[in-house]
Amino acid sequence: MSVNVAIVVYENPLLMIKAAVDSVLQEKELVDHLYLIDNSPTDRLRKSCKSGVDYLFTGENLGFGKANNIAMRKKYRRGDPVPPTGQSGHPF
Repeated sequence: MSVNVAIVVYENPLLMIKAAVDSVLQEKELVDHLYLIDNSPTDRLRKSCKSGVDYLFTGENLGFGKANNIAMRKKYRRGDPVPPTGQSGHPF
């Protein structure tokens, strides 16, 4: 079984983000896709992203939940199955 991982950041220190990303990428047999959703006002992280990381810049602090929904929508649009999370069965 593989999973998709979303890390949501907002002006976090680069070393903290790098440690989180590296930790996830070490689990190659478990992790199918890694999304880094950046809610910061600038996209300074874009140039620091490694291959294998899908960087999504929002340009505003959307909050944790809404940022995760962005990753879920992207996953859904890629054709990956998204498990239902709400009472309606709609994933977002």
